[in-house]
Amino acid sequence: MPDTKDTTTRKPIITRETVVPIGIVVAVIAVAVVSAWNVSGALSTNDANSQHRFEKIEKGMTDLKKSIEALNHDQFSREEMAMWVQLLKARNPDLNIPEVKNE
Repeated sequence: MPDTKDTTTRKPIITRETVVPIGIVVAVIAVAVVSAWNVSGALSTNDANSQHRFEKIEKGMTDLKKSIEALNHDQFSREEMAMWVQLLKARNPDLNIPEVKNE
């Protein structure tokens, strides 16, 4: 039986014509990997900045709440105002001081 093997010469897969397209593919993949790495780094930085900004806002809200509570505690009650007016009148009889209205 004669040998039925294909005796034609096969062309190599990588030649001068295919080296340039392979180089382009490698470059595109490298650029994609570096871009993805930069974007993920930027996103993690944004998450950290967002967390810091949130904590700063939360602290400001807490400080504002404390200030409002302090203002509420520092107000005169009607009884305190009436006592202060009586004391002021007793110490300064020549001043004309109006009475505290009960509303």
